[in-house]
Amino acid sequence: VAGEILRLAPNFESGLSVAKGDWLVEINPADYQAALSERKASLANALQTLADEETRSQLAQEDWLASGRKLEDAADFTLRKPQLTAAKASVTSAEAAIAKATLDVTRTTIIAPFDAMVESRTASPGNVVSAGTSLGSLLARERIEVRLPLTPEQVGQLNLAGLGSLALEATLTTPTLTGQSWMASISRVEPMIDPKNQTLWLIGEITEPFAR
Repeated sequence: VAGEILRLAPNFESGLSVAKGDWLVEINPADYQAALSERKASLANALQTLADEETRSQLAQEDWLASGRKLEDAADFTLRKPQLTAAKASVTSAEAAIAKATLDVTRTTIIAPFDAMVESRTASPGNVVSAGTSLGSLLARERIEVRLPLTPEQVGQLNLAGLGSLALEATLTTPTLTGQSWMASISRVEPMIDPKNQTLWLIGEITEPFAR
């Protein structure tokens, strides 16, 4: 939802961890709480109108029967059926409006959708954001995927048949972190070969990549 950012969670900082369900950002809920109160008032009025119409409809039926006529001979308008239908529709509409307003209030608190490391944060207290504005970026802590390029010669050294049922295991390293390594499970191959250099890309999955 749109609004002014009131506060940020202490852990919503680059390099820190957050858990699924942790709140990250709080947007000013005042306008949305006011809207919810208005919707509840509208529902109360709609329910009162419906109760009045049900009473009028019942009285209309009793009057018609008291005159000695058959109920099936009465026009719908005489028995106030259209008015009753409209009153019921108003109640349904008011209930839907409350559900939407309640959801808007809930969405003023942004929560982490999964266990993650904070990659970046662009939100700051006082910022006025609109729906869809990026507030930051999270990296999943449960697992990550790494694209691994292989040359045709390297592909020839591997048996890639049946990867879906039997994964290859690989040890991944990086020159930027000497002595650090990760175990990756290679279970997929991208379907397209790079036309420029004939590179084939494998997908490696690393579980709990930030455990150390």
